[in-house]
Amino acid sequence: MGKLATILKSKNILLVIGLLILIFLVIYLGSVIQITWLLRIIIIVFILMVVVIIFLFKKMKEAQKAGQIEQSISDSSDSAMLSPEKRAEIDKFKKQLDAAISALKSSKLGRGKSGKSALYRLPWYMIIGPSAAGKTTAIQNSGLEFPYGKDSIKGVGGTRNCDWFFSTRAIFLDTAGRYVTETEDRPEWIAFLDTLKKNRKKKPINGVIIALNIDEIIKCNSSQLSEHAKNIRRRIDELINNLGVVFPVYFVFTKCDLIQGFIEYFSDFSETERSQIWGATFSVQQQLETDPKVIFENEFNKLAEVINKARTIRLSNPLKREQRRKVFLFPFQFSSLKEKLSNLVGEVFQPNPYQDNPVFRGFYFTSGTQEGLPLDLAIREIARKFNLPPAPGEDIEEIVETKNYFIKDLLNDVVIAEQNYAIGQASAVVKQNRTLRLASIGASVLMLLIFGLLFISGYNGSSEALDNISS
Repeated sequence: MGKLATILKSKNILLVIGLLILIFLVIYLGSVIQITWLLRIIIIVFILMVVVIIFLFKKMKEAQKAGQIEQSISDSSDSAMLSPEKRAEIDKFKKQLDAAISALKSSKLGRGKSGKSALYRLPWYMIIGPSAAGKTTAIQNSGLEFPYGKDSIKGVGGTRNCDWFFSTRAIFLDTAGRYVTETEDRPEWIAFLDTLKKNRKKKPINGVIIALNIDEIIKCNSSQLSEHAKNIRRRIDELINNLGVVFPVYFVFTKCDLIQGFIEYFSDFSETERSQIWGATFSVQQQLETDPKVIFENEFNKLAEVINKARTIRLSNPLKREQRRKVFLFPFQFSSLKEKLSNLVGEVFQPNPYQDNPVFRGFYFTSGTQEGLPLDLAIREIARKFNLPPAPGEDIEEIVETKNYFIKDLLNDVVIAEQNYAIGQASAVVKQNRTLRLASIGASVLMLLIFGLLFISGYNGSSEALDNISS
């Protein structure tokens, strides 16, 4: 039933159904008012021609808008090209960027669905987070198809501090270079956002993905964590203010393999199980709640409860003594993250009555490549609560694997699948549109009054003239 409902909601399906109903009405009403079959066929052909013309015009406009976006991506480097010391490097990036866009346009999607309008029709996602947060690894292991290859493409001009990922299902722009400070390319960046706003009016972007390394969060103190939250919220507010839309935000915690016991707990998961989502996507009702921190804590508790209950099953597997210990403690390790993550989420999505607030769509835990030394969070938490000195370091074997956990379905079945998720205009844009709408209505009413007065005046003048002639 769900798939049927999705199909029926498709604009193309609705258009075909509407067209068939219109043709039926022409045939039926033609028989009622006794119109000849020839005239009915002419009317139907005319309707089909109008539909085809509208379709071709729409395609042309989409290709034109996509071309303007492409022009903005490439030509925004002109001012940067004036810098001799960076000219060769920028020229190299520009060629790679042009090649990636050309590969996307000539891919199966480009030829079969979008053609030259690929940059317009594909969903766009901005990625916010510091460098080395595991964003590239997550995208590369998403199962998406990248016509130009899985490696990121360096931006130029307004996006020269960003990395591009062009897949056949979505476009990702990693803004890591803009995470902490305002860079010197800010005017060009704002101009790029204006181009998106102008040429993708309904949805300049389809969502934002926040990516933070769980290891970095664990090692942060409260002030450092607060600084991360402020940086993230600053970037989100910048996008809302310049694009004029409010969009869904997906919070992704990466490198979760650095939680001690993660690898041992999920080691026997099949590829299908590792592709599933580990996190929570909020319902509409939950999003109406005023405190995102409370919503997060409720869903986090559910996740912790699930892994705690499943621990018995995990312990029934043949494990070595040390592995068994880590599996047993993993639910405690995971639960010890709650306070820090909750404070981070609460500050990022703190409601602000003086501006538009982002839509907290959900939070997720992932792992791309397993490398580094896992941290014993449970021992750290006990030491912190009882003000004990740090536990002496134990000899932990560094585990290096190349499996990916809980990434594929997240990007494919949640983020990209929700590309048409209802997003609203920013309040400033809504106010501006309301003002224009009221002005248009006022002007129309005024014009009707003027025409009405002219008509009455003309009618009275004609009546007097007729009376004079009669007399």
